[in-house]
Amino acid sequence: STSAGTLQFSGTSANTYSGLTTLNAGQFQLNKSPGVNAIAGGLTINAGASATLLAAEQISSSSTLTLSGGTFNMNTYSETIGSLIYTSGTLTQGG
Repeated sequence: STSAGTLQFSGTSANTYSGLTTLNAGQFQLNKSPGVNAIAGGLTINAGASATLLAAEQISSSSTLTLSGGTFNMNTYSETIGSLIYTSGTLTQGG
């Protein structure tokens, strides 16, 4: 994502794209049915971008989440990932 708008992944079917998703700007909302993968591959959140959980377990449990200046808001939901790479940015567990 490179635009300043809001993009929401929602629905009941898993996202099958398993490559790296890189966020450079805007807001990315993960809102699939709980336990259905909105992100099947890795997720990188750069400065100027944010990702927010709107339901539990949106990222594959084998994925790598990289925070590189951006924001990841868990919004009180649970999330299991394979690994976290933190360079800079904000990780929020609560609302």
